[in-house]
Amino acid sequence: MTNLQVEKDIHFAKRIVLQTKKYEKYRKYSVVPIRGTENIQELFSKIKNTFQFILMVTASGDQILEAVLHGAKNITCFDINRLAKYGCELKVAAVLALKYDEFISFYKGNFSFSLFQKIVPFLKGDSLYFWSQLFNTINGFDIYTRLFDSRYHMSIELTTTKCSVYSEKEYYVIKENLKNVTISYIDSNVLNIIKNEKVKNQKYNLIYLSNIFYYLGKSEKYCSGFIKEKLLPLLKENGEVFIHYLYGQGGSKINCTSFSDFMWLEYNQEILDRFEELLPITKYYVTCTGYGNPIGDKDVVLSLKR
Repeated sequence: MTNLQVEKDIHFAKRIVLQTKKYEKYRKYSVVPIRGTENIQELFSKIKNTFQFILMVTASGDQILEAVLHGAKNITCFDINRLAKYGCELKVAAVLALKYDEFISFYKGNFSFSLFQKIVPFLKGDSLYFWSQLFNTINGFDIYTRLFDSRYHMSIELTTTKCSVYSEKEYYVIKENLKNVTISYIDSNVLNIIKNEKVKNQKYNLIYLSNIFYYLGKSEKYCSGFIKEKLLPLLKENGEVFIHYLYGQGGSKINCTSFSDFMWLEYNQEILDRFEELLPITKYYVTCTGYGNPIGDKDVVLSLKR
């Protein structure tokens, strides 16, 4: 008997494909990110801690695959968007199933049905049913451009993005490492994740929150209290929680070419200042990806160590 929840997920996925209005992010059912927008390739190479047990956002799945490259063995993912899990499981299955050139072709070439057929044997359970139903009733181009946010990213960005899965050498290491990794998914936002029994009963080496605090609508004071009271206790000794990824923060105001650039840089600086006042944060500087605000030469990632 088909899981009624999966049927509901399929129904809403099809609704997103058919709608013509501007897509909305970060809801229970919303578009799936096609790729990561953070320089996790450089960031993760700077981390001295072990990656063995990780709690992190699901998002596009690229952060998860980067952690796999660095030796993660047990990854618990969470996302407010129920469809993110399916997107990530499709990407993981694609890595396991495809050669590097085929993988790049699939994620740059509007989801070729012939390549999807190669991926099918590596999909399991709900994801197998979910994607089989979609690809058998909707053409790959519409899935690629409507269910995913690929139309808002140039396809060339896949091979220039700062995520190792899009580099051939690292791709095959990730493929091999995936054979020994456990990845589990939880449907939850960050504020509710601590209520989940699986999370409460685990301790993590790393917690990676991406840029969630841009979208929570909560003050830095509230977020800082939540981090100290709820997330730090989830860490193993010497563990680290990556609080926030700030785009283009290493630039100078003289590089601003528009008022919106200036305001974005000011906004990020205010966030950084307030977090520094509230928490003993560590700052990691990485080469700017150009996403969000391309004027800076560095992105900065804020972390708190236990």
